[in-house]
Amino acid sequence: MSTGTRPVLVATDEPTLALEVSRLRPPSAEFTVCPDGLHCLQAFTQAVKLGRAPALTVLDLSRQRPTPWSTAQMIRAVEAGLGAAPCPLLWLSSEAATPEIEGWLKHLGRSVFLQKSPALDARGLAQTLSATVERLVGASR
Repeated sequence: MSTGTRPVLVATDEPTLALEVSRLRPPSAEFTVCPDGLHCLQAFTQAVKLGRAPALTVLDLSRQRPTPWSTAQMIRAVEAGLGAAPCPLLWLSSEAATPEIEGWLKHLGRSVFLQKSPALDARGLAQTLSATVERLVGASR
């Protein structure tokens, strides 16, 4: 990890978005891309055990199991079990936030929702994600 960067996990089941995110080099964050919720949970647990808890975890999982909700619950369980502070979660979705999703976000705490714009391709979405992460991670330094 570069000096001055903080780890950010990105769980996405969209291969083109994963590729674009892996190319990003924002000043405050170093991205680790995970193909699904289980890999994200493994990477999260390992990072916490090494004392390098992610500054942010991005969940963009629409087709894989476990669901983003289950992944987030497992992340919160790992935090509780290892005595780690809650990591902010950024939820990406092509759907608008529903009352049910807003309830999940409130229940989990430290969660933000970002709706994908249908006008953006994978590169545009990755750049929007990078700018959002930079605002969230850079501001928490």
